[in-house]
Amino acid sequence: MNLNLYNTMSINKTLLKIVGPITTIYWSQLMEILPKVFNKKTYNEEGYFLLDRDYIERQIGLSRVDQYNCDSSLGQIGVVEISADNKDLIRVNSTLMTSIIINEDIEKIQAIVDKLKLDTATKSANKKYASEIQKKINKELREKESDERKNEKLKGYIRNTRRKIETLTTDPNLVDLFGSWAESVCARYGFISNSIVEKFYNDLTSYSHNPDQVQILLDIGIKTGYRDFEFVKNNYEDRVKPRTLGGVSTQIQPISKGKSDNTEYF
Repeated sequence: MNLNLYNTMSINKTLLKIVGPITTIYWSQLMEILPKVFNKKTYNEEGYFLLDRDYIERQIGLSRVDQYNCDSSLGQIGVVEISADNKDLIRVNSTLMTSIIINEDIEKIQAIVDKLKLDTATKSANKKYASEIQKKINKELREKESDERKNEKLKGYIRNTRRKIETLTTDPNLVDLFGSWAESVCARYGFISNSIVEKFYNDLTSYSHNPDQVQILLDIGIKTGYRDFEFVKNNYEDRVKPRTLGGVSTQIQPISKGKSDNTEYF
């Protein structure tokens, strides 16, 4: 088979799982032909072009009958349409195919394809299911891209927070704690800025210089996602106020600079 200059052909593994090896090879050959069709503008107003079946057979060894079977398989997922007037006049939807093959969830695609294969009586049915495939895949791709963008933003916020804290302290433990706090703040509010970080740090260090107390306060910030230190402070102080148990007053040691506090707060 004279496939190209190097006598090779590229096939997509995802498509291979969906339609099988023969149809995948046939599709790859169509993809080699398609640029020529567009460049020479040999398609009609509806996008159909005349496929040279003899050329396909010379290239990949598929008979006309085999090619028609491949057209049928590809038609079932909406990526190839055959003219009602001429079986050699075809239209290719490469955009839909791209959406299908770049999606990673093969089982979901296969379930849709299997459902489609059960109802191929009319062209409208094919179009309906092809449209269903495209909508589902495009939705999943948008969600995937959205999640990836959110993750990248989150990483950026955490990096910026760590860099900001590194300008305010040389304590690596504080840098790590503030990184975790920034992640919690982003999970709650969706963003964090250098001004928020700096204000929280200044309010925290003004309130206490005791390392144990600072860690407890930051742990509260990490668990609650509070970006305003006032809320963190109130949360802490609510837990160290005197309590009455069975008529007996119990005093839990409050925050004081320079003293250790091992209060359980969660």
